[in-house]
Order: sequence, then structure tokens, then C-alpha cells
Amino acid sequence: MLQTHILEIRSIPEALPYFVITKAVDDNSPLLQQLPYWAACSITMALEFFTPAYKGHPRVMAYILTVLESYPPSKVTFFMLQLIQDLRYDDEVGIGNNFL
Repeated sequence: MLQTHILEIRSIPEALPYFVITKAVDDNSPLLQQLPYWAACSITMALEFFTPAYKGHPRVMAYILTVLESYPPSKVTFFMLQLIQDLRYDDEVGIGNNFL
């Protein structure tokens, strides 16, 4: 039911975990095309998308970058160590180069 009303809920970042799921990434779901229009979530939620379950999907990575850019540098700096660690230990080839 939520998928039929996706345009109305793009302003609710808390709804992302219901759409950005492993199956959607594996299937390259058309729902992921909505990410550029989705409201920015919290930095902590964005960093959760660095887990291997999302496999460095380009749309998910672009959303993370958009979220980080939406916050002031002082807030992002607080999470810098976690961000670097996530990029450093990612198994996907080239994810760090695509992201930064």
C-alpha cells in the first residue's frame, strides 16, 4: 500500500527503511529511482546504508552524499571517523572513489 503512495511519503525520511531494502537493491528496484527526491534523513541513518546489504548501489550512495551535503560541516565532522572506516573497509571495488 505504501508503494502506491510513494510520491506522498518522500518527505518522510523515516519511511526509507521500508523501501531501501536488500531485495530492492538486489533487484535494482524502480523504487530506488525515488531516492534523489527523498527528504534527507539523519546522518546516522544515512551511514547505515554503507552496510554490505546495500552493496554500494549507485543510487543509495548518491543519496548518502546528498544527505551529508545537506548538513553543516560541523555535524558531518562528528561522524568523519565512522565515514572513513565505512569507506576503507568496504568490499566493493571503487566505492570510495565514486563517493568522494
